[in-house]
Amino acid sequence: DRTAMMPKRRRTRAQNRAARVTTERRLNRQGRQAKHREREAAHFGPAPPADGDDDPPPF
Repeated sequence: DRTAMMPKRRRTRAQNRAARVTTERRLNRQGRQAKHREREAAHFGPAPPADGDDDPPPF
């Protein structure tokens, strides 16, 4: 039966593998950046609220 053929590959195996590796590296990088931001936020704490007053304090 000629109608039940396998679909043709759109990309080569090498292209598929390269895409998977690129995706995994991007996800790993995003995970590392998120952990780094969490550590910085825990270390430095939240930023002080902006009061809108740019004048220096009086002496």
